[in-house]
Amino acid sequence: MARKPSKRGIYFQGPRLNLVAKEIKHTKLVNESDLDNLQRTAAEKMRTIVLTHIKNQDLRWKKLSNDYIKFKERNDLFEGHWIETGELAQRLKVHKSKDGQWYVGGGEDEKHGGSGLLVNHLIQIHEYGILNRGLPARPLFRPSAKELRDFIEKDSLKSLERIMSDNWKKMMKRLEKYKVK
Repeated sequence: MARKPSKRGIYFQGPRLNLVAKEIKHTKLVNESDLDNLQRTAAEKMRTIVLTHIKNQDLRWKKLSNDYIKFKERNDLFEGHWIETGELAQRLKVHKSKDGQWYVGGGEDEKHGGSGLLVNHLIQIHEYGILNRGLPARPLFRPSAKELRDFIEKDSLKSLERIMSDNWKKMMKRLEKYKVK
């Protein structure tokens, strides 16, 4: 089934962290800037993971067709899939959407110079493929998201617990003045 292109990047930067953030936002144990920083850090980690996979070409994508390999050779083009120094890879940045979500991709209306398509549409084409046009899926974000989950569970959620604990202690200290003697 085809996916409808989005103006934003692919939101694999930490859905669990976003759910946790929504749940605790109203407790006042964590302020919004702490949550925002944790979400931004997770998105930055996602970008690092993605760029590392581009550099290493280590995700075992489907092989390029022989005709396309010959085309690339004739035109002195890189024979890999994603090009580390290519325009699309260079446009992978951490962005904050209008609704406050951090993501990795192009800006919401950023266009790719070579094709004129939105950068995020091209990212989705690579991620999911277009089978009726002979473009197989070459996932980059989905495998990277699996690695990001470990980071979120180990680092981000522990940081969140530490922040909540510190804020809880501060709140309890402030409440001591109301203690009945």
